[in-house]
Amino acid sequence: MSVKQIVTLSLLFLALLSLLFATRKSLAQTPTIISSKFYKFDVIAASNEAPLTSVFAAPSINDSGFVSFVGRTGGSNVFISKALGAYTNLNPGGVVNPYAGNCQITNSNQIVIHETILGMNQFLLRVYDGNALTTSVVIAGSTPAFNDFAAIRVNPSINNNGLPAFSATAKVTLQTQLVTGTRTTSFSQVNLSHPLKPMIADDGRVVVRAGNTITSPILLYQPNLTAPVTI
Repeated sequence: MSVKQIVTLSLLFLALLSLLFATRKSLAQTPTIISSKFYKFDVIAASNEAPLTSVFAAPSINDSGFVSFVGRTGGSNVFISKALGAYTNLNPGGVVNPYAGNCQITNSNQIVIHETILGMNQFLLRVYDGNALTTSVVIAGSTPAFNDFAAIRVNPSINNNGLPAFSATAKVTLQTQLVTGTRTTSFSQVNLSHPLKPMIADDGRVVVRAGNTITSPILLYQPNLTAPVTI
């Protein structure tokens, strides 16, 4: 190999090293590239940034990019964010009852939330209207006024047709149940040990992990909780 060829290869090698260094430096300063897609993170809300004192887990987002989440400003609040860095408190002033679990939002900005009556073993499932302030309806409950179940568990789901899916305890048998429907329409119920986080599709099908062990199956139910198939 001639000296000229050696010099040419050396220059090429140095050029490749420079390109690699510049690329790695550039990637460190820009959004991470995964499968040729750019992912950029934006902060919608944060704990201890007034008026929020805390932001809870399990937010949700709809097809329009509107985000729902639960936080506290002294009481329990439900929020909707329609723009980065801006959010609306749907129940200004908050409530003393704790909110927890999923707060899933639909494409029409209806938000389902689990409410615990403070100091009582009583619960409500409430749907907030993200298009208006202080507007909500109780879709199921285990209180004297809304006496549908003995208890209702956290992590409900709701589809874009307004049909929820959730876990509850039956009043008489105290059997754990998977439930769809609302108190103003009707409930479909099936006995199922420890359903954790059911999710409902727009066509009414429901998927749930049927148990709380490592061997518990994932079941797919048809609408009205019929014909489960093990996934």
